[in-house]
Amino acid sequence: MKLCVYTPIVQNDIHAAVEDIQREAKEADRSSICMKLRKAARATSQILDVLLAPLGIRASQMSVLNQISVLGAPSMTELADAAMSDRTTLTRNLGPLARDGYVEIVPGSDKRIHLVKLTDQGEELLAKALLLRKKSEDYIIEQVGIDEWRDLIARLDRLTKITRRELE
Repeated sequence: MKLCVYTPIVQNDIHAAVEDIQREAKEADRSSICMKLRKAARATSQILDVLLAPLGIRASQMSVLNQISVLGAPSMTELADAAMSDRTTLTRNLGPLARDGYVEIVPGSDKRIHLVKLTDQGEELLAKALLLRKKSEDYIIEQVGIDEWRDLIARLDRLTKITRRELE
């Protein structure tokens, strides 16, 4: 049996490695586009979540309702692709919407395919949610200015197209 002797040298190496990791994490937090986008998305979603709370939904669920409306009656796969989401996250967001009668999941032409449709109640909810989304965006535009907002939207659209192409 081989014994490992704990020495101050090992402790110093571990301490130095931890400091390196912390330094790299701080740099990533300052400069990582992914982390910056996620923080901005969470911050803006929180504003919308506060406004949507009286309707009983969150921004993520409103987004799903909106995608269903845009796509018509998409399959689960089409909806997940359009939302750039995995099916597990999509299912988690759809569950409460189906339970509360805002969407229905119906069989498609093939038993393996399920279509997602907005109900009349879901369309009404989405109409109310879109008004609140406009209110949250108006607030953000007021803070950053319309020109910066338009530039940001254009840049985000471009980034999405570029990254989607890389994933295909």
